[in-house]
Amino acid sequence: MATSATTPSTTNTPTNADSTQQTAPKEQPKPFHSKSHYIQKYELNSSNFEAYYTKQAIITDPNEWQQFLTALRTELPISWRFNPSSKLHNIYKQKLLDDAYNLAKAEEDEVTHEGLVFQRPYPLSFYPNQNGWQCNFPKRFLNKHKDYFQAFRDFLVECNETGIISRQETVSMVPGLFLAKYLKPSDYVLDMCAAPGNKTALLMELLDYDFDGKWRTDAEHSGFIFANDADEKRAHVMVHQLKRIGINKFVVTNKLAQCIPRLVAMDGKTKHEFDNILCDVPCSSDGTLRKSPDLWKKWTVAYGNGLHTVQLSILIHALHLLKPGGAVVYSTCTFNPIENEAVIASALLKLNHYYSKRDDNGEIVVDVELVDASQDLPELKRNPGLQEWYVWDKKMDKDGFAGSYEEVAENRKKFVKKTMFMPQTREKCQEIKDKVMDYLQLQRCMRFLPHFHDTGGFFVAVLRKKQKPGNDKNTENDGDKAEDVDVENQAQVDEEKKDDKVDEGMLDDESLFNIEKREFSRKNIWNDNIPYFRMDQLANYQTELETLVKFYGLKIKTNDEKKTETEESDDA
Repeated sequence: MATSATTPSTTNTPTNADSTQQTAPKEQPKPFHSKSHYIQKYELNSSNFEAYYTKQAIITDPNEWQQFLTALRTELPISWRFNPSSKLHNIYKQKLLDDAYNLAKAEEDEVTHEGLVFQRPYPLSFYPNQNGWQCNFPKRFLNKHKDYFQAFRDFLVECNETGIISRQETVSMVPGLFLAKYLKPSDYVLDMCAAPGNKTALLMELLDYDFDGKWRTDAEHSGFIFANDADEKRAHVMVHQLKRIGINKFVVTNKLAQCIPRLVAMDGKTKHEFDNILCDVPCSSDGTLRKSPDLWKKWTVAYGNGLHTVQLSILIHALHLLKPGGAVVYSTCTFNPIENEAVIASALLKLNHYYSKRDDNGEIVVDVELVDASQDLPELKRNPGLQEWYVWDKKMDKDGFAGSYEEVAENRKKFVKKTMFMPQTREKCQEIKDKVMDYLQLQRCMRFLPHFHDTGGFFVAVLRKKQKPGNDKNTENDGDKAEDVDVENQAQVDEEKKDDKVDEGMLDDESLFNIEKREFSRKNIWNDNIPYFRMDQLANYQTELETLVKFYGLKIKTNDEKKTETEESDDA
């Protein structure tokens, strides 16, 4: 069944007089299309998915809801971004603008594959300096028409291998673009769940260069990227992905995100906090249905409900590691409010003093605030965060939706957490029930839907740690004070029944180590969404890893190949 939906045609506004900005083709509406091969291979339907998100009202207009579903049932188009740190990026960008690969011929001949008519690649209207590009054809369609697209395919492969471009799904670029606003060349930046590394690469490029490739002069170039991932093999892939960019200002670590310790200087006392943090947490990933259509048949609320606590612990830990005045961008590739708004609300309620603490003027004390980013990237269409949502337990009965923890049947409460529910329904918030949503400002969260720009789905929230009076953001914490805080935090841990939880402040390094040691030793091989489970024991893990390596065009030798080379060298 072929249907159509349109997106307003927009033209990217030039940011300077650079020659690469003169002849950009307009961003065209992209028709949605039926693809018999795609539908025959996968069943692109889930009644539970539709029931859940209809109840959550992420879209209220029936016509738009159909556009949303239609978009989810089509393949993702090719997209990439130019690396501003590459000296050749403007040259190759101009080649695309000048149609050096003769793609106009395919457009004129109306090359069609499985109902989709080819359109020339276009610069994304919201991406600065025309550095982000998209084509309406999926990669496999290009392979079917090599007589038209051979030169273009060579461009994608060669420029990706040499770091001139990075192939990246369009909406996956968005979190890095929002964090880029706060980056300075002197910043220590942490990417907590970084693999496979494309978001990390974007941050690394923009640490030293602006979007048009000019060397930044607004601060000393002493910054660094700390890229962490809990999966050792994915972290290994990420090393090769980042080396491809040609910038050596990064280190890759293999830690649980919620157990990353603070940086300690060589004197062993001075503790450094991170200037900015990207917190792209593991999630149920239903925003990637276009890329992974097999998720349709596996979709269940159990994934999102099961990850909620992990996501919350990672975000709270990120805010503990953040320097006052710094920014955390929290993002997921799911539409689920339990993994999105509920996590943001719970983190803000935990770290701010909405209940009791007041300043000298009687106002509430807010240490972390949700930033209004509605004017950032204005041509990027988004929906505001939800104010209301419901929790559905893993049995997914039609009567299983609950608006508050008290509405959940006693025999089902073990399947949910109190932090999943709307703040105004929580027992702790009853005294401020009429004001809590005004305090939280959850409408400042942003949800990106696939039919907006022919992309996947994403959720982004920008949080800032407020600068405290007398606290210079550019000075490091005093070592003695840091030690006092650790002692205070440890006392709190002891009071909390020694259950590895803390109400305020960060756990000490020994406690973090013990948590990580315990979790890495677990052998639950059935849930591949939890980042610290032994994913290498899953049947499809190696296949997925090989697909990842192939997609990014990385040259990674297996252990067997390395062993063979060593033996041959020894024989020689």
